[in-house]
Amino acid sequence: MSCDSNFKNFYTKQKGLVFLFVLLLIVTYQNIFAAEPCGKLLGGFSDDCIIIRGKERQRLKPKVDMLLYPGDMIIQERKLEKIIFSFSDNGQKIKIHPNAIWIDYTDQKEETKLPKFLRWLDILKAAEHLSKHADTKNINYDDINPKELYPKPGWKASLLPGESILFGWESRLAKSFVIVNAQKKVVFQKKIKSVTSIELNVNEIGIEPSLKYYWGIEVEGIVDIRTDYELQLLDSDIARIVKIDLEEIEKEESEAIQKKLKEAAYWQFISDIYGSDAGLYWKSGQILAEIDRDELEDKQNIRLYQVLLLNYRDHHNNN
Repeated sequence: MSCDSNFKNFYTKQKGLVFLFVLLLIVTYQNIFAAEPCGKLLGGFSDDCIIIRGKERQRLKPKVDMLLYPGDMIIQERKLEKIIFSFSDNGQKIKIHPNAIWIDYTDQKEETKLPKFLRWLDILKAAEHLSKHADTKNINYDDINPKELYPKPGWKASLLPGESILFGWESRLAKSFVIVNAQKKVVFQKKIKSVTSIELNVNEIGIEPSLKYYWGIEVEGIVDIRTDYELQLLDSDIARIVKIDLEEIEKEESEAIQKKLKEAAYWQFISDIYGSDAGLYWKSGQILAEIDRDELEDKQNIRLYQVLLLNYRDHHNNN
């Protein structure tokens, strides 16, 4: 059976489960519901889309220009990324599952996103209680390994000063790796031979804050630069919050595999809440690729890994 068929079966069997775990979660998080709307649904939803709202667990059919409230769950089996939203200054969408989006407040003055992240992670983990009903045994992890998804680090990546980043492509004919600025001027170039990846420290690339750069490879004298192979340094304010939150996660007394999964989840979470300002899904993929799957003996760890892997694959394929 093909990987796509496995995923199709997986999603089909989960369709009812997604509704169940969201309904259960709404009872748990009644305090996040508020009377004031924070956004609007503009379109792009499918016939199977549904909105779960309030402690009464209302199931609503979406409409164009429908107001959205903190705590709303938008659930759609496929093409969730096609839904179009409009938010006020204090509203945002956060992906919690390949089939579900959570609407919540945003506070630009927050010094940490950790409390919101832990709430998001609890929602994500709630599906674990129902995982025994889902047919996940037929998923071939080798077929969806982040190591085999190109390009790396993805389409639009935010970089952190001082950290290493792996660039990857599929052609073995590349003669050099190139980074250009918005004016197409070469700012970094390194000769390579018969390789499909190169690992570099962000500091040696020499890119500057607030500017966009693009990378590519030289093949037979032609430099192939794509504008969607975008690079940009992470905003310093976001980087500061990320540093604080990750230090707290590292302090936790938990097993190494649980910390890895939590960190992989955090990079997805922070990417979703900041959108184009934080293209950090590649960090999650990097961690997921390094995880020894034999370590995933605990059912909760397996379930969380599966959802994170699906989120990563969907993000990579749809961006």
